[in-house]
Amino acid sequence: MSLPAPPPLGHPVPNTRHAVSVQMSTWQDMCGMALGEARVKDAQQIGYLANACIKRFASRSESCLLFPAHSSASACKAFLTSSQHGDCAVAPEAILLRIIKLDVDDPCMLGSGDKEYTFVLHLYAVFFPKESLQLAMIFWRLTGTGISSRLAERSHPGGGALAHDKICQRIADLLERSPVDPPRRALVTKSDVYLYHTQSIVFGFPYELTLKILETYGPSCKFFGFGTNEELNQLEAYLETEANENLDRIRRLADRYGFVVVVDETIGSFTNVDVLGVADVLITSLTKSFSGYADVIGGSVVLNCSSSFYSVLKTSLDVSYHNDLYGGDAIQLEFNSRDFLSRAAQINTTASHLVDFSHTLVFDPTSTVTAVYYPKVCWSVNNYRAHMRPPTKEFTAGYGGLFTLEFETVEATTAFFNAIDVHKGSSLGANLTLAQPYVQTVFQKEKAWAARYGLKETIVRISVGLEDMEPLLESFKVTVQKADETKLKSRYQCML
Repeated sequence: MSLPAPPPLGHPVPNTRHAVSVQMSTWQDMCGMALGEARVKDAQQIGYLANACIKRFASRSESCLLFPAHSSASACKAFLTSSQHGDCAVAPEAILLRIIKLDVDDPCMLGSGDKEYTFVLHLYAVFFPKESLQLAMIFWRLTGTGISSRLAERSHPGGGALAHDKICQRIADLLERSPVDPPRRALVTKSDVYLYHTQSIVFGFPYELTLKILETYGPSCKFFGFGTNEELNQLEAYLETEANENLDRIRRLADRYGFVVVVDETIGSFTNVDVLGVADVLITSLTKSFSGYADVIGGSVVLNCSSSFYSVLKTSLDVSYHNDLYGGDAIQLEFNSRDFLSRAAQINTTASHLVDFSHTLVFDPTSTVTAVYYPKVCWSVNNYRAHMRPPTKEFTAGYGGLFTLEFETVEATTAFFNAIDVHKGSSLGANLTLAQPYVQTVFQKEKAWAARYGLKETIVRISVGLEDMEPLLESFKVTVQKADETKLKSRYQCML
């Protein structure tokens, strides 16, 4: 069986109105996207909702962003007017907050008759000078608090209460399924799960925006980007003076110095790892493997009811939390996640086989592959295994579906990326395999900084999907040869 054909540049991935990724077919396309090249931007078939918002609601001298909650709109205004932006800060009088009321027919709220239920949908618009749009989009990207595509087209604006409840219960059940160290003092319930329509000290290299959020909104941020034993020693020394070695040691430090441990387990996922023994709070991008089909956005925060901070955190969240996960998104997310375990099992198996093949190339002097980054072959594998869930009849934990290949040269990396016959875009955990030259897209303008933490521009991140393993493996074999040909070509030119 052949692999599904990737779409042309700029088309949605997957092919749906609500896709969370977009096809960037070549290395040059990926770099062009990061640099904002018009060629790439103009080719995109999907775009930011801000564009539709501006056309519909703003005057010629204004731009605007829409939010589902007043608190998010107010936060946007506070961000734009903050003195931290210096001369770029927007004057408070130049910003207008306005409620947009829309009459909506809701197909989810059918009554006993044939007529659909109609209600008023409230959105909150922030209007600001057009020249400040780039600054506003930084807020939009950092916080993820804008409206979703389903909300924008007003499909299923209500009827999501049952779906919200099912998602929370499903997450609680997954967290308590096959724990590493039973029995727990207390079990997570659905009331400990908080859903969001988006997605301090940072130990280990995080998702790019995580660090930016902490730097922007936190009082300060101490960054330990390698996550090594040596940096754990530095962290301990830092805590003593300021009063992944592994999560258990971080837990012991947290107990000693009284800080909250927040773990993002998106990549490992509820299915494979159990980190409730060390985390006070779990955060997850439900957009990724939990949803699994790259057509809905969402996130969750789970409070560990066994944590000493539980009462304080629970009280705080219950007071401040507002569920902005759109009903239509909740319905889709609940539906997608029904086969989470079976998808995770297939992805674990496929990724493991691809890594087994790729890792042998690291020791082949004729190969351009210099490293493979994946828990199974990582120096910290024992730390991962310590938190793998015990096998059950329904599921055996694995190492996830995300790995990274590193090549000798940019030329070899480019050859591999251009030739690999899979979809190419951001995101992970989708049903389609996605390739992304991570540093080129995420750190295009910060390559030197990323290199300090071992992130080279010669890496390609692979998120394994649900395609058949054999054609994927065959594609990898053929594509690696393309990369290796650049090495032979270089040697031949040197001989000349």
